[in-house]
Amino acid sequence: SDVDPPVVRRANLTVYEAAVIDEHSPDDLDQFVGDSVTLSCTVAGTPAPTVEWYFNGEALASGSGLTINGGTIDIPSPTTDHSGMYQCFVSNPASEVCESIALQVRRPDPPVITGISPPDNDRCRDIPTYVRPAGDTLTLSVDVTADPCPEVVWMVDGRTLAEVEESAGCNMTFYTTNS
Repeated sequence: SDVDPPVVRRANLTVYEAAVIDEHSPDDLDQFVGDSVTLSCTVAGTPAPTVEWYFNGEALASGSGLTINGGTIDIPSPTTDHSGMYQCFVSNPASEVCESIALQVRRPDPPVITGISPPDNDRCRDIPTYVRPAGDTLTLSVDVTADPCPEVVWMVDGRTLAEVEESAGCNMTFYTTNS
């Protein structure tokens, strides 16, 4: 019988898994000057994806106050120059994917006291004196404008009074009953 011998052929099969960004920094970050920030993209895929960072559409490299290490950018002391759109571009032979992170770096606004109530005193440097009969309620309030909202502490003779009882944004009111 004339049977041909089996033909054996070998082939290599390469399987790619699409590049994905498993996790990334929030889409919008708001930081103050000098407060360290880390931008990150955690990636997966086969073969391992490459990560490229862009800032406002331009390729980004370590320097100018930031360090890039794969899917992470560390900015230990950001300035307003670091504000902008960062993009994490991830690719391998199976796919490409990109995530954007908007970073806003701003200077904190110093506190400005715009009003002290009761209104018989409208300048912060003048310390008002209020005399009320024992048992009467004294209400003091102050309007403070700042970003971030500052901590307001009420003090009498160098002693801190009870916690602020009402707070709406940066407007604080302290109520006390003198006994």
